[in-house]
Amino acid sequence: MKKGMAIAPLLSGANIFNLIDRLDPARALLSEKQAKRREVLANITQDLHTSLELEEVLYLFIDRIRALLPVDGLSYSNDSAAIRLSTAIQGEHRVSYQLSSDQGELGTLVFTRHRPFQTKEMSLLEAALPCLRYPLRNALQYRAALTAATTDPLTQCGNRQALDAALNREIDLAIRDRIPLSVIMFDFDHFKQLNDNHGHQAGDQMLKLVCQTIRASMRKTDLMFRYGGEEFIILLHKTNAEGAVHAAEKIRRKIEALRSPYQDRTIRTTISLGVTAFKAKEEAGAIIERADRALYLAKQLGRNQVFRED
Repeated sequence: MKKGMAIAPLLSGANIFNLIDRLDPARALLSEKQAKRREVLANITQDLHTSLELEEVLYLFIDRIRALLPVDGLSYSNDSAAIRLSTAIQGEHRVSYQLSSDQGELGTLVFTRHRPFQTKEMSLLEAALPCLRYPLRNALQYRAALTAATTDPLTQCGNRQALDAALNREIDLAIRDRIPLSVIMFDFDHFKQLNDNHGHQAGDQMLKLVCQTIRASMRKTDLMFRYGGEEFIILLHKTNAEGAVHAAEKIRRKIEALRSPYQDRTIRTTISLGVTAFKAKEEAGAIIERADRALYLAKQLGRNQVFRED
């Protein structure tokens, strides 16, 4: 060792980074941004695991994403589960991602805003997407389980359990928002004869075809349920009695004109429909009873017709 030379003490890893940060403020700022980003991503993952409701998971996700970069809107679609959701505000510039997990496809997520997305911003979105993967998968599985529990397996209409919940909800909305609510109850005419003449498979096919035909003509806000046997109920949101009669007559004509090919035959059927409207302060059971009486009278008067009871 030469005289007069001093040996500097060794610096630890932390001291080295502190020294670099002092010498390079830009790097220090970058490290701070990266730390904040990691914290945001960790919080997103934690927050998304707090719910199994699909809409809430997506709402939380877009809300937390806005801490990373400005995003105006979000759309989500899943064709296999017949799901399409979107925020009220949407922008003209879009960036789309196809999501998947180890159990298959999860759907398509589209971010929108009013100015173009930059490459760095898309990198941020792509860094956040893994946070959504498993909460989204769990929410879809939960939604599928609920749907299976409240859906008639043959016709894919809601079952009695789903009807009870939906009718109470619609009545609450009708009272709170002072909007009309109507009910159509319909039943197949001479369905036992159809089964006796053509077999139960032909009857099942007709049930499915009729329900598909009616659903295709319904508004998104209308709901249909299998009440029991060959009886079904349709809830008409924001519809008064006159509107419900018009809707019921339209359905009746569609079913009267319907043809169901089965083996070497063509099968036809008709339905009878009872219509009534919700009255203020009445309970759910009262409106169902009145719709049932209207249906009974439609059958007594000759079937294949609509009867309204006020």
